[in-house]
Amino acid sequence: MLEDYAREQGFTNYVHFTDDGWSRPDLYTALVASEKLYEHCAEIDAAAQSRIDLIMPELAKSAGATEELKAKDQLAWVGLMNAYKAQAEEIVKHELIYD
Repeated sequence: MLEDYAREQGFTNYVHFTDDGWSRPDLYTALVASEKLYEHCAEIDAAAQSRIDLIMPELAKSAGATEELKAKDQLAWVGLMNAYKAQAEEIVKHELIYD
């Protein structure tokens, strides 16, 4: 998800970070030197996906995207679910990236 966002924004050389009090270049250097960069990126990705998995059902439930709608009008249901996924991803980006 984070890589998709970076690509959408036109970034070609991107790295995933969380703010733990280190400056970003120091964090990157430390992760590369300790060979834990991949592990760090995987943790952030897992946290993001877990959060999206929690948010999506709540959004769908609150807006009435039910199994009945799915059976009745699949195109409308898919449209709603795509909108909820985009909304959930924006929430997670705000929580994990922007803050």
